[in-house]
Amino acid sequence: MRAVSDDDKKIAKKVFSAFGGERPTVRNYFNDSRDISVDIISVAGTPDVDISSYGTIGLSDYPMFWDGKEFPTRLELCGAALSSFSVFPNIIAEAAFTIIRSREVWRPGSFIRDLVVNYEPNFGLRSLYITSPFFWDRDLHELILSNKVVNWLMCFPISAAELGYLEKYGIDQFESMLEEAGADVFDTSRDSCV
Repeated sequence: MRAVSDDDKKIAKKVFSAFGGERPTVRNYFNDSRDISVDIISVAGTPDVDISSYGTIGLSDYPMFWDGKEFPTRLELCGAALSSFSVFPNIIAEAAFTIIRSREVWRPGSFIRDLVVNYEPNFGLRSLYITSPFFWDRDLHELILSNKVVNWLMCFPISAAELGYLEKYGIDQFESMLEEAGADVFDTSRDSCV
């Protein structure tokens, strides 16, 4: 289990403030080999009564690298899903483990192919899309701590067809398409927009 640092407490406070709601819970998640763990803060009933919001705490302990040098910012992830989609915190934790193991720079427009379907084999939204936290953009902005700078990325499931659209047309056109289609990215039971 991870030791809780002062930075972890500041991150948790910022995330809970952004999510709103009542009674956050924090649970520790390990990767399969149990050599990496992150905490996930969960708040039920926000941003809507049947939705829960989630955020990592501890992903920012791990640097990303660009051209062999440490990138100047660290990441935490956030997202929300129907509360009935109980595997979503596992999916966010697995995304954090993927980012930690890759040591690459992750940015808006990134994705992790077929991550969601590892947890829900018959699920229509197979992959995980990673972007700016547009829902919480006023609250989950840069946090400057004693020895690191933290920024957030938001993630949500997308279909294979949506991923194909993203790869063909790029992030701007993909996100415009989702917006024009009125996609509720927190609704994990939604139909594909493509």
